Parts: sequence; C-alpha cells; structure tokens
Amino acid sequence: MSKALYKLGFQIIQIYSKTLENAQKLAEIVNADCTDSIEKITTEADFYFFALTDSTIEHFLTKINLKNKFLIHSSGSVDIKIFENYSNNYGVIYPLQTFSKQKEVNFEEIPIFIEANSPQNLTILRTIAIKLSKNVTEMSSIKRLQLHVAAVFTNNFTNLMYLAASDIIEKNGLSFDFLKPLIMETAQKVMNQHPKDAQTGPAARNDTSTIKKHLNTLYDSPNLQKLYSFASDKIFELIRKKKMINFKENLVKIRAFAFDVDGVFSNTLFLHTSGDLLRTMNTKDGFAVKYAIQQGFPMAIITGGASPSVEKRFRELGVTDIYMKSFDKLENLRDFAAKYDIPFDEILYMGDDLPDYEAMSVVGMPVCPADAVPEIRNISVYISNCSAGEGCVRDVIEQVLKVQSKWPIQ
Repeated sequence: MSKALYKLGFQIIQIYSKTLENAQKLAEIVNADCTDSIEKITTEADFYFFALTDSTIEHFLTKINLKNKFLIHSSGSVDIKIFENYSNNYGVIYPLQTFSKQKEVNFEEIPIFIEANSPQNLTILRTIAIKLSKNVTEMSSIKRLQLHVAAVFTNNFTNLMYLAASDIIEKNGLSFDFLKPLIMETAQKVMNQHPKDAQTGPAARNDTSTIKKHLNTLYDSPNLQKLYSFASDKIFELIRKKKMINFKENLVKIRAFAFDVDGVFSNTLFLHTSGDLLRTMNTKDGFAVKYAIQQGFPMAIITGGASPSVEKRFRELGVTDIYMKSFDKLENLRDFAAKYDIPFDEILYMGDDLPDYEAMSVVGMPVCPADAVPEIRNISVYISNCSAGEGCVRDVIEQVLKVQSKWPIQ
C-alpha cells in the first residue's frame, strides 16, 4: 500500500517497523524516514496506517499519543471501534487481496472496502481509496468480518489443499506442475459461474467406490484421510441441498417408482401364530400406488421380506413388478428399468435403510421417510415430512403427479 500511495503522489513521511532493516528497505523505496522505535514515531503526518498483526494494534495504540490524527487500519477482522478511545478521526481501508513482499499487485483491480467514524471522514477516505482502486465499497465492520472469513476459505484454505496435493504427488515421485493446468481451469470456472454449479468430483457424483479407493490410498496419512472425508462429506451435503432446492422441477421427468416395504409402507411388525410377520400399512399410501399405476407409471416393490400377505396386498393394488427376498436391490432395479426401458434418472426410489443404499445412489430421485437412517437421509434429495407407514409414499407420489398435472385435484 505504501508503494501504491507513493506512486500516486502521496508523501510517505515515515515507516515504522519492529525491525529497523525492514523499515529501511521500504523507506528507501518510498523516499521516507524510518524507525524501529515507537517513541520516535512522527506526530507530523496527516494519516497513520496501521498494518500490524491484529492482536497487537490496541497494545500499540496505548504507547503513542495521536489523539487528533486520522488513524486507519487495513484489517478485515478488526472492528473500527478499536480506535475510538485514541483519536477523534479514524477509519478503515481494507483491500481484499493477499500480499507477499516478493510479488507486486495491481491495486486498480483490487476491491477496497472503507468505513469511517463520520460522514466527513468517510468522504476523505473515499478520495484516497478511489485513487488506489476502481472498485471501492463502503462496508460495516460486521460485514467486513464475514467477508474476511470468506476470504480465508477462498485463499488460505485453498492453498492448504494445494499443500496436501503436493505432499501426495511429490511423495510418489511426481511433479506438482502436473496439477497446475487443473488449478488454472478450476479457478477460471468460478470466474464465469457460481461455485455451486462448478463443483465436480467423486463426492459430487456420490461415487462411493472411488472415494473408498482414494481413502485406502491415503492409509499412511490419517490426517489427509480425515481432510478428504470431511471435504467429501461437505461437498455431498451441498450437492444434496442443491438437488432438494430443485426437487419439484426434477419431478417432471419421473416416469416410474420403486419402493422398499418395511420402513417405508410399514413401520410395525406383528408375529402371527402361524409364524408369518404381519404389517400395518397406510390406506392413503395404497390409494396413491393404485392411482399412479392407473396413470401409466410402472411401479416396483423391492423388499428383502418374503411374506405372501405383502405380495398379495400389492398385487391387489395393481403392482406386477414385485421383487421378494431381494438380496441385491440394485440388480432388481436394473431388471425393472430394462423391462420398461426407463433410465435410472427417471426413476424415483424410496428406501429407509442400508440395503437400499446402492439402488438409491443411482436413481435420479432418491427419497426417504422422515425416520430413515442417517446414511439414507444423506443421499436423499427429498426427505418426506411423514414417517414410515404414515403417508410418506402418498406424499412423494402425489407430488410427482401434481407436478405432471396427473393428480385428480390440483
């Protein structure tokens, strides 16, 4: 900032640093005096810029007397009120950029955020800031703090990922240079589209097989395993939320339904004296199933159970594709999809527990009851407000048919 202000014609009177050598280097560039002594800081300047570590600013202020001077800090996370007991004139000029001594920056392209303790002082700060940058915005301390948090994610945490990548690749005798075109392409994407639309990778695709392989590869780096798992979980969560937002829009393309039984249609099991397990089912679910079939939607029941009464119930409703004693629900789903020549993307599958996981992972609309297990809830793009046996099947069928204008009452 000193270099930029100096080039714009501002006179830099003095540079202070804890280290005299550092103060001298910069002072020579901007033709200024320098000191490493707080007691020797000049009182002749109009403005005093504080570019100290955040935690040391107030301690520094207690050691100098600049009561009527214009004090300015450039921190993203320090409140403007830090100056209120030390001067009558103060403000903030916060450039949103990462700075390194080794690299020059073009201040004209850097967003600068300003704040001051009075309208008059804000006007003064703006006249300085607009000479530095084309992009100047007034912003409160609270919002600036949030911006700074976002900046840490964007810059510091991203670089941490680069370090993790370099550890992995260089340990295997490969060059980090291989990754640089990918880094440039990824950065360029967010210049043209929202990050939520640019997200790719195994977690975004819910490719659990690849994720497991990657985690196994990191067996000797438990910290990287944790980082990989945490990031993958967050990506998956974000993708699921995005899909839930678009849930109703995606219902337009649904052409078929597949349902588990226990934990979906029923949540209660009774043992009959004959040894057969009896289930209670919601009549509203039954109506929805029968009506959807009448409207031309293929319907599959895929269950690990073997109860004749269950099969009889669904055949009475008009279901012809009933897979009992299912040990591979994904294989049964493939059979069902192939029979009607319907791609997985156009199938809604409702399950509640781990046996449904693989099948739900491939369909376009994985959904579940309110009381499904966490793993199933995590991969569902819609979670019904109804629990198993309490109308969750009716809920999803009705939503699909209403969106497609096929429900009896819109």
